Amino acid sequence: MEIPTRKIIQLLLFVAIVFIILDLLATGWGSYLEYLFDLDQEANIPTWFSTILLFSVAITSFMIYTSGREINNSITWRFFWPGFSAVFCFLSLDEASGLHEMITSSLNINWIWIYALLGVIFFIICSYFLENVNKNKDLTDRILGGLAIYALGIAMSVFINSYIQLGEAESMLEEGLEMLGTIMVLSGCLRELDRRSRIIKENKVLTKDII
Repeated sequence: MEIPTRKIIQLLLFVAIVFIILDLLATGWGSYLEYLFDLDQEANIPTWFSTILLFSVAITSFMIYTSGREINNSITWRFFWPGFSAVFCFLSLDEASGLHEMITSSLNINWIWIYALLGVIFFIICSYFLENVNKNKDLTDRILGGLAIYALGIAMSVFINSYIQLGEAESMLEEGLEMLGTIMVLSGCLRELDRRSRIIKENKVLTKDII
């Protein structure tokens, strides 16, 4: 069965846009409703949505691994997808729990520096694997592009506010870019999962015909 990637991504983009609009409109609805839809707050509906998006990438990338491990013996391939899944599982946990703030308070160092270093390493690993091992241009563009957009959203929340006061627009841009980046990565993973599922199905049909 073909995965309706286009429809899924269109729905997710629509929901993300709705949250951005609600963030604008919620002003004046009362403190509780403002909090529920405030993109700059934790533990509310937009945070829940972002958590689900990140976890969806983790689940989909792990499904890519489980669906393809029988036809791909590359050690690099076998290590990449579970690792990719683990990173997004961690990001999902961080989004839900505010783990980065705990890191700052416990280690007495701004979390962004730790995340920036690990993010650069992760991006380099992804670039090497996608361009030299997996060799799927569409997947490469979607994942690397999505990671870059997601990182830009984080950078805006930390650096731009130090020099430019954007007010309400800051949280909209920051969270909007993070959601857009995650959706872009998810679209690549869904397309790759669908592609590998079709390859497995074709191989099974071919094997059946030979037998």
